[in-house]
Amino acid sequence: MNKLLAEKLRSARINRNFKQLDVAEFLGVKKNTISNWENGKANPDIDSLVKLCEFYNISCSSILEEAYPTQVVHSLSICGLEREIILAYRNADELGKAMVLRSLGLDNKPVKGDNAKMA
Repeated sequence: MNKLLAEKLRSARINRNFKQLDVAEFLGVKKNTISNWENGKANPDIDSLVKLCEFYNISCSSILEEAYPTQVVHSLSICGLEREIILAYRNADELGKAMVLRSLGLDNKPVKGDNAKMA
């Protein structure tokens, strides 16, 4: 189950002012199915996800890219948490960056491309 997908689905429903029962009736499923999707207990099948995105008027590709982020950096795949860590490091002040490097044992190594964009 993907917690980020669950959060995105819940947010989309709330932003459109729908109740879980409204969505369940539209899809022809039980209300607890919608609840399970929004609580990360289960993921919707692809057909249901497409219908949800149409119902919420959101892009399937954008919600999937956000829920399953993978970036390739020099042929290295990174997961969503790793991406968030990289972004947090980039946004940290010099002291914060120094603390991170020290905790990783990298404080004595030169950091190349500190401001480079992720691929």
